[in-house]
Amino acid sequence: MPSGRRALGDYPTPEPLARAVCEYLARRLPQPSHIVEPTCGSGAFLRAAAAAWPGVPLTGWELVDEKRAALGEGPWTVHGGDAFALDWPAILPTEPGLLMLGNPPWGTADAFARVQGLSPPRRRGQVRGDGRTGAANFDTAEWLLVAWLEALAARRATVAMLVKASTARRVLLTADRLGLPLTPVGMWGIDARRAFRASVDACLFVVTTGGPGGPCPVSSTLDTPPSRRVCIEEGRWIADAEAWRDGRRLLGTAPIAWRSGVKHDCAAVMEIDPDGRNGLGELVDTEATHRAPFLKGADVAAGRPPSRQLILPHRSAGADTGGLHDEAPRTLAYLERHAERLEARRSRIWRSGPRFGLFGLGPYSFAPWKVVAPAIHRPTVFRVVGPQNGLPVLVDDTTVFLPMNSEAQAREAARALESPAVSAYLRARVPPRSKRALTVTILGALDWSKALD
Repeated sequence: MPSGRRALGDYPTPEPLARAVCEYLARRLPQPSHIVEPTCGSGAFLRAAAAAWPGVPLTGWELVDEKRAALGEGPWTVHGGDAFALDWPAILPTEPGLLMLGNPPWGTADAFARVQGLSPPRRRGQVRGDGRTGAANFDTAEWLLVAWLEALAARRATVAMLVKASTARRVLLTADRLGLPLTPVGMWGIDARRAFRASVDACLFVVTTGGPGGPCPVSSTLDTPPSRRVCIEEGRWIADAEAWRDGRRLLGTAPIAWRSGVKHDCAAVMEIDPDGRNGLGELVDTEATHRAPFLKGADVAAGRPPSRQLILPHRSAGADTGGLHDEAPRTLAYLERHAERLEARRSRIWRSGPRFGLFGLGPYSFAPWKVVAPAIHRPTVFRVVGPQNGLPVLVDDTTVFLPMNSEAQAREAARALESPAVSAYLRARVPPRSKRALTVTILGALDWSKALD
């Protein structure tokens, strides 16, 4: 179990990175009147800022007493306080030209719940059911950045933070939704693996408050020019403003609803290989009526046919699996034998669902033809998938798909989805290094039928 601070995403900034960031900002930004590091930790940014902007007042806040004491004497003032509880509008310096600088914690709201004595902040705009879908679990840096931008909304200031790129995207979207006046200055890629030993897409994210908005230039490193511009248009994240000029005409509603594949969270039990064995090496004896050909996202990306089968405890979302006793006793016996593994599945969706249940299963899952795309693999491909041995092929939750009734219908949709106009739309809507390249939300706003005009 990680310590409380580590569980909350407390990744101290290496001194060389803090110096590089401050030296870069000192060359690019006007001289600040006051520099604030709101989660100063071990003080790497305070020390780097003191060198980059000599004579500028420096103020920090830090929750942990030992870290404040370790900072020692210097040209700074450090206060104790919990960044999530401080009254930022009241305590931030009021003079024009403020610079807020630092590296807020990268932990998630769920991490707060796992650390004794801490309560997670609530995402702005969170709604009932977010916990079930995962939308309630978010980076705490997002919460802090929005709080700081709200505190600074009525004044001119600059906020420059090291954050996950996904956090920067959500902050811009939230600021747009809340009507916070700000102008993006830029996003510069940071090698998080080298700096923090973290496998995430991270960046230096800089905005000024009180501004008129506009696109945000994106650079791969501090030393390279921008390769694209991102923006918010009508509440939508646009990952490439130039590509959006060509892809915008396809914005609308998908002619057929996109679906996510089946989620089971226990491949060792629920998937059967071509030799009829599960992931534990056991030969599986279940009724053929309760199996289905199963295609995984990696298979779709590689153009491979389905090579596995999926155990089917039920055929529609939330359906009771009690009928297995009469319908498929061998399947029930197999699932009972592995009940401990299935009941240990961690996702919240299994807590209220049927015993041994699947998620994301419905009549659409059994459509005879599908256009399938891997959601987490690059580059994006769309493949037509038909029945195998007369049975509809099911796909896993690392894919998205269009359910189709005929091969002709599926091939026409695939032809449209492979068009240059759709490629432009996806370049504009999908962040280049996002973990999940395609979502039903992004695809649901794509009227691919217009690409056939």
